[in-house]
Amino acid sequence: MLATFLLTCGAAVPYIWLFVHPTYSARAIVRVSPVVSRIVFKTEDNGIVPLYQSYLNTQVSIIKSPQVLERVLDREDVRGTSWLAGTQAPIPGVEPLDPLERLQDTLSVRPRRNTELIDVSIETEKANDAKVLVDAVVDEYKRMLDESARDTNVRRFETLRNEQLGLQREIDALVETKFELSKRLGTTGPEELRLQLSAHLNTLESDLAALQRRLALARWEMRAREADAPLQADGTNDGPVPGEVQTVDRRYSDDPEWRRLNLDLENAQHQLLLARQQYGDAHPRIQQLQSTVEYTTRLVAQREGQLTAQWSDPSFASLSVTNAAVSVNGESGVPLPQQIRRLERQVELLAKEIDDQRKKVAEAGEVAKQIAQFDEEIRYKRELYDTVRSRIAQLELESNAPARVSVAAHAVKPSKATRDRRMLLTVMAVGMALMASLGLGYLRITLDSKIREAGEVRHTVRAPFLGQLPAISPFTNLMTTTDPALMESVRMVRTAMMERVGQIGASVVLVTSSSSRTGKTSLSILLARSLALLGKRTLLVEADLRRPSLAERLQVDRQAGLAALLVGEADDDAAIVPSSVAKLDVLTAGALPATFTAELLANGVLTRCLSRWKEEYDFVVLDSPPVLPVADARILAGQADGTIMVLRSAFCRRNEVMQACADISASGGRLLGAVLVGAAVGTGYGYYGEQESLGAGRLAAVRA
Repeated sequence: MLATFLLTCGAAVPYIWLFVHPTYSARAIVRVSPVVSRIVFKTEDNGIVPLYQSYLNTQVSIIKSPQVLERVLDREDVRGTSWLAGTQAPIPGVEPLDPLERLQDTLSVRPRRNTELIDVSIETEKANDAKVLVDAVVDEYKRMLDESARDTNVRRFETLRNEQLGLQREIDALVETKFELSKRLGTTGPEELRLQLSAHLNTLESDLAALQRRLALARWEMRAREADAPLQADGTNDGPVPGEVQTVDRRYSDDPEWRRLNLDLENAQHQLLLARQQYGDAHPRIQQLQSTVEYTTRLVAQREGQLTAQWSDPSFASLSVTNAAVSVNGESGVPLPQQIRRLERQVELLAKEIDDQRKKVAEAGEVAKQIAQFDEEIRYKRELYDTVRSRIAQLELESNAPARVSVAAHAVKPSKATRDRRMLLTVMAVGMALMASLGLGYLRITLDSKIREAGEVRHTVRAPFLGQLPAISPFTNLMTTTDPALMESVRMVRTAMMERVGQIGASVVLVTSSSSRTGKTSLSILLARSLALLGKRTLLVEADLRRPSLAERLQVDRQAGLAALLVGEADDDAAIVPSSVAKLDVLTAGALPATFTAELLANGVLTRCLSRWKEEYDFVVLDSPPVLPVADARILAGQADGTIMVLRSAFCRRNEVMQACADISASGGRLLGAVLVGAAVGTGYGYYGEQESLGAGRLAAVRA
């Protein structure tokens, strides 16, 4: 725990004072107006800003946007700052951030509550860097807004001017098309032309009607002559010609003046009828035509009165009858049939001319309709053109209105550090180091499942603790070693074991462990040697037939061993050999015969051997395999009088040891105690005084 505390503090405190620096803060203020005043016109760029709070928050995001910050990083004054030049000490093991990301993380942009102001601030390790960076941010933000507004206005003006030019071209094209249509008519007033054509058509129709009447009169005269009917003195025939309707009094029809006046009257009546159909009775043209009809009617009536008076004179009547025979319609000297053919031809030609005139009137009407449509479209385009031109004038004037965003105040260079966290971080580092050391110690105690000390053995193995041995080198000759600490530890284990053996009367002791490489073979050799030095006849048997090592460690070269003894190929005299220590004999595993199986340990042969050995020796020490990997140790534990569990410090785990002890108990074995190998052994009194007193205390505890 102390090492953890010192290492943590030794690393954290210098790091804090070397790489943590005091910071300086600078702040600028941006004003975002909620109302943009207008000069003359109301446009979308002036007046009250809609959704002002959202607009204000949007400006906060724009200030921290990459578009603004990249412009800031490109400024010459910002490039000269130590903040961007990288003079600040980098943090070891931490990859430095991109300048843009670093500026976004460091820059603080916050709107003031219930105000039009936005605070823009930053913290740096140099006071001048903070001022330069903040001023650069607000300046580039304002410049970008102005450029964006100008670009927007330019695009808007370009769009409107393009629209204006397009409308002008469309208007010119429409005017040109209208002019071409007017050229086809020969006049720029299609309605007036249509009225003229209609009036001419009416005149032609009146002329046709007059010709038709003259033709009818001529035909009547022709039939009258053919019938050779004499005329009366009043100018009338004795009766009408069969199949023919007498429509006009001959006294009038023979008079050219009356015929002219009557034709004018019919034309005036016809024009009046057409005008009523076209304009209605309330039109001034109707009154004019009615006056013409009334005037022509009076002239006709006046002429008829004159002719009536003439026909009342007998001499005039006889003269008229004679002239009528030779003159019809004022054409003297022309035969009547020829006059009739001429009138028929005139009617035919006039009818054809009327048809052509009607087509011209219809064509003029269509063209007039098209020209009217062009006039309407030209009027609409000109109104739209005037609107666009007015809009351009509005935008050009209102673009000079004050901007809605302005810099209210630039930053001031700070005179003192805003924050110095070195002392606070140092205190926190010391506290965290203390907590880490305590936590590490707690975790070491609670989570480490390995057995390290003698106290942990007592809580793990439900058996007496026989003692502990120091770490034993694999190159040590255990039969000749004189290491005082090791030998004293073995004597303590031997004393505790003999006390347990004396209580249960056992002489066959099994030495095993939960797993391999715990030092059980070393303990078996040392324990057997210690018993022999005490004067006890002892037999050390290597019962680990799977991984034998006793012959190599004791430098005994014998082929016959326990395996040959179990299969009956050798006897005790051939298999058991004396050692270099008096009263200590050794039985190694020997070479395994071809007929050897692991089941020989449980078939009763070993039990008979143990009974025989117990009569010849005071102690028989069995070095067996570990308990958990194979079943041999459990079989041997059931045949031995007691078992010693060997534990290796910082190697054996509690759960494995507890499982091994449970397996021994389940197989019928009796656990004498546990021995801890590899633990620290003190050197108190003399070279083993402290260890001797500890062993005596443990022995007393065992006896108790």
